[in-house]
Amino acid sequence: MRWRVDSAAARITPLGANGLVLTDQLVRLAGARAKGIPEGAVDPHIAADSLATALSGLTVLVWEHRDLEDLAAALHTLGAPWPLPEGHVHELLPLTTAWRAEITPEGPQPRAAAPGRADRMLYLLEQIAHAGHQATRARRRPAQRRPSEPQPT
Repeated sequence: MRWRVDSAAARITPLGANGLVLTDQLVRLAGARAKGIPEGAVDPHIAADSLATALSGLTVLVWEHRDLEDLAAALHTLGAPWPLPEGHVHELLPLTTAWRAEITPEGPQPRAAAPGRADRMLYLLEQIAHAGHQATRARRRPAQRRPSEPQPT
């Protein structure tokens, strides 16, 4: 899931595992009478309910938990409920760091750059999954013997 935040609104675009957009909303993050609210921005209470319904029972993947802070603060200020499922929000950054083998005795080095959009995060996750699948298949294959090696009896 990814969103872009400006001072008055955020576009929230969660994707399903198949890459299809679950919902695409421009959510108002300021009072109803505030200046600079983009046309089409929906009330945060309505948006939160819609997001909660769309994401119900799903695992939500974000780059980092702190990416949610501005959105959470704005919704809290406006009295809107938090739409993300409790305990089902996970970070992609640590998985990416481990996958790219950027872990040293001093910790993760260097920091991976955020993909920026939900479709790019999904692509990255697919690359990680594919690499993991290939590694698992390679471990399950029996060792190849050279023709000169005797067959075990």
